[in-house]
Amino acid sequence: MSGCSSKARLKSPLKQDAVTAAVSWRKRLIGEGGVGAATEMDARGLILFLACFGIPHDFRNEEIVNLVLLSKPGEISHALRNSVVLSRRVS
Repeated sequence: MSGCSSKARLKSPLKQDAVTAAVSWRKRLIGEGGVGAATEMDARGLILFLACFGIPHDFRNEEIVNLVLLSKPGEISHALRNSVVLSRRVS
């Protein structure tokens, strides 16, 4: 996550694009059986995306937990621990 500085601010159009992408990804997962039924690759991709770009308000805490657990967090723990966004949401 070296490209995601805690001091960096996303420009408004990019931020909106990231929110739209994350919410669309979530809706697709819900349509395929729910966030808790996501594949490891989907969960990993989405949780890393959220860790970098932020977590839209549409996401429930339970969904974030499911994404982390399904993503094999031991393999990406360095990225998850360094995410200011995730640490704010889960602490």
